[in-house]
Amino acid sequence: MMIDKRVKDIEELKGFLASSDGFTFNGSSREEIYAWVEQTLHSYHSLSRPRSEKRVLRHYMRKITGISCSQLTRLIASFRRSGHVRVPA
Repeated sequence: MMIDKRVKDIEELKGFLASSDGFTFNGSSREEIYAWVEQTLHSYHSLSRPRSEKRVLRHYMRKITGISCSQLTRLIASFRRSGHVRVPA
């Protein structure tokens, strides 16, 4: 599972995104990516964040996972409905 213990708050995410323009990262499997997205949404309390911080968090998750904007939107919607992000059976 992907772990990002060094990044703690939204300001650090902004710094990471600004300094990593030339880099892209990708998860190794769909299950790993979905688990990381779920864990990230939980750890940053994404549902209670202001819109501007949600935008930074979304950009960060897209950068790390390499998934499309529309796919991330679907995963976040799933998280809102159920509190989980799961690979469809």
